[in-house]
Amino acid sequence: MDTELEYKLRDNFAKALNDFNFKNVHNVMRYLDWTWHNEEQAPTQIQMIEMVEELFEHAIKNVEDTGFSYSASGGFFVTVFESGTVLIHFVVEESEIFE
Repeated sequence: MDTELEYKLRDNFAKALNDFNFKNVHNVMRYLDWTWHNEEQAPTQIQMIEMVEELFEHAIKNVEDTGFSYSASGGFFVTVFESGTVLIHFVVEESEIFE
C-alpha cells in the first residue's frame, strides 16, 4: 500500500474511532442481551474498540485492489476507501436482496 494512503487512512480511522459513540452501542448491546462468542454479557467498550481496530487492520489490506474494502464482525462494519474515507458502523438489523 502507498505510504501516503496508509497514513491518511490511519489518521482518518483514529478520528472516526474517537468520534464513534461506543457507550451508546454498549447500552444497545446490553438492552438486547447481545453477547459475543458465548460470553455471558455484552462486550466492554474496550473490547469493542479492540474489535474495530482489528477490523480496520483487516480492511486496509485490500483497499488498493478494489478501491474500497470492508471487514465486519460482532455487529461492527469498518469500510475504507482509496480516497481516504473511513466508515465505522454498528448494525443491529440488515437485509439485502440481489436480483
